[in-house]
Amino acid sequence: MQVGALGVIRWVAICGLLAAISVIDVRRRIVPNGLIVAIVGVQVAYLLLSAQDCVRAAHVLVQRGGESLAVMGVLLAACVVADRVLGSENLGGGDVKLIGALTFVLGLRGLFVALFAASLFALAISAALRRTARETFPFCPYLSCGCLMAILAG
Repeated sequence: MQVGALGVIRWVAICGLLAAISVIDVRRRIVPNGLIVAIVGVQVAYLLLSAQDCVRAAHVLVQRGGESLAVMGVLLAACVVADRVLGSENLGGGDVKLIGALTFVLGLRGLFVALFAASLFALAISAALRRTARETFPFCPYLSCGCLMAILAG
């Protein structure tokens, strides 16, 4: 994967925002909307500044936006059903919004890598800490680690 200076700046900014989101999620169990918007803003700026063809940039923006909305819609519907069946919240709204933002940044393939890695990290840490199935925990730190794995996987 070739990454120029602009690409490095993008990934450093996104990783910094993910680190901030993770700390806030662990401490306060919230995901600030402003930081989610900032992640999307960094990606939009990168796409516009790195584009050699405005039509191609517009196509990518629309495609990634559609993918993000579709993923968030499916996750929201799945969360509503799971919450009703299990009787408790399983994935918070902030997690859904972050997954939508990561879809915009990584695309669908990258998102699947990130979600797979995040799930493995969460399972491993939960097992090590002997969490029960009903015990809730902040998921954004795991999503952030999964995103980093997706970035490194290219």
